[in-house]
Amino acid sequence: AGAAPEIVRLIFGQRFLSAAAPLALLIFGAVALMMISIASAILIGAGKPGWSVALAALLVPLTFTGCLYLIPAFGLRGAALATTLSAVVGAIASMLVVKRLGGLLPSAPSLLRSFLLSTLVYTMAAWWHTPGILLLLKLPTICLLICLGYFVSGEFNTAEKCIILSLLSLPPTADAGTGIE
Repeated sequence: AGAAPEIVRLIFGQRFLSAAAPLALLIFGAVALMMISIASAILIGAGKPGWSVALAALLVPLTFTGCLYLIPAFGLRGAALATTLSAVVGAIASMLVVKRLGGLLPSAPSLLRSFLLSTLVYTMAAWWHTPGILLLLKLPTICLLICLGYFVSGEFNTAEKCIILSLLSLPPTADAGTGIE
């Protein structure tokens, strides 16, 4: 979201830079929608597809109502805000339903680490200005830093860290140890 102005400028040009603020809001909404998708998969896997449909159906009137009030007051930003707020409400409701179903809920330390890491990454993305095509280097770099942040902050247990490290290591070649190249 912090790189929204650069994304808009790269893809659409300077003329459409006013779309950056709504895009930034919608990026946060996309994260909430991802949480809804994960919760829906859990509910469907648990044999409760109707719960998933009911949660999704509630988002339509909620978004519509938000748009009725926020678009006249804030225009395009109001539409983005209504969509994002609806997604956040849906994500919270979905997580609570999953909690009710099976006791699954992210821990408070995990939520705190995610909030702090997100704040840091947003700030870095907003302050680290990259011209044009260099944005295509900035965004993957930020993604790697997010993964590294979770890795060093204790979000992964030892077994998960071992799996990640094994995926990153190069497999031995057939002539390893023979000195033949």
